[in-house]
Amino acid sequence: MILCDTGPLVALIDRDDPYHAQSVAALRTLPAAPLITTWPCLVEAMCLLWRAGGLPAQEELWSYLADGLVALHTPEAREWERMQVLMRQYHDSPDGSRGCFAGGSSRTAESSANFHPGQPLSGVSD
Repeated sequence: MILCDTGPLVALIDRDDPYHAQSVAALRTLPAAPLITTWPCLVEAMCLLWRAGGLPAQEELWSYLADGLVALHTPEAREWERMQVLMRQYHDSPDGSRGCFAGGSSRTAESSANFHPGQPLSGVSD
C-alpha cells in the first residue's frame, strides 16, 4: 500500500509544480497498486488544482480515481480515535491536521510506504 498526501496528487497533475517531474518519475518506480489517500487530502488537492489549472486539472484527478490510480481510504472506528489522539498531540503544530492522514494509515503501517515529493520514499510496499 502506498499512502499519498495532497502534495503528490497536485504535483502529478500540475506541470508547473516544482515537484511535478520528480513525482512523475517516482510514480513510475512504485508497484502497480493504487495510491491511497484520504478525503481531506482529496478535497485539499481539488482546491489547489482549481487554482493551478481549473476544472481540467480537477477532472484529471477525478480520472485517477475512476481509473484506480488513486483510492480513498475510509477509516474504521479505531482509526478515528487514533486521529483524534494525534490531532490533540500535535494541536500546536502547523501541520497538526495531518493526524487524519497519519491516523488513517496506522493500521497498515507495517505494509505501507509514504509518497511525498522532495523526500525519499519511506516504508515498505506490499
